[in-house]
Amino acid sequence: MSSIGGRVAQPMLAPYTCSKWATTALRDSLRLELRRQGIGVSIIEPGAIATAIWGKGEASLAEFGPNHPARKLYAAEIDGLNKAATQAAAAAIPPERAADAILRALIAKRAPARVLVGQDAKIAALLKRWLPSTWFDFLLLRQFDIANLPVLEPAKATTS
Repeated sequence: MSSIGGRVAQPMLAPYTCSKWATTALRDSLRLELRRQGIGVSIIEPGAIATAIWGKGEASLAEFGPNHPARKLYAAEIDGLNKAATQAAAAAIPPERAADAILRALIAKRAPARVLVGQDAKIAALLKRWLPSTWFDFLLLRQFDIANLPVLEPAKATTS
């Protein structure tokens, strides 16, 4: 079980997307290793599913209140993540749709390598595959409402 995050890295979600990329790599390795034994390995890559993860995310974001030190540099990104997560949660599909996809993969005569679940996951995978990186990045950053943020000057090194 992975996520569209196993294909599409998202700002402010590095630990989550890294874990999903690792899960996807594990599936790739196992698929190749177990092939000769006739064992199929699939990865399920859902988009937004209506589960408890959204409440956990909301609680985590609440920790970054107005006086949190991270807001000094990342206020726009934190607010953008909150906005994107709220929109994704509102459009999340029922968990039964993911369960149906998992069941179909389990009973398939040949295990599908990848199973995208939800229109959001399918669209994101398609765009990631076909668009130039700069275009895709712009669309993703726009979804997080941070596409037009100015690039900050690198911190100046101080010498004593």
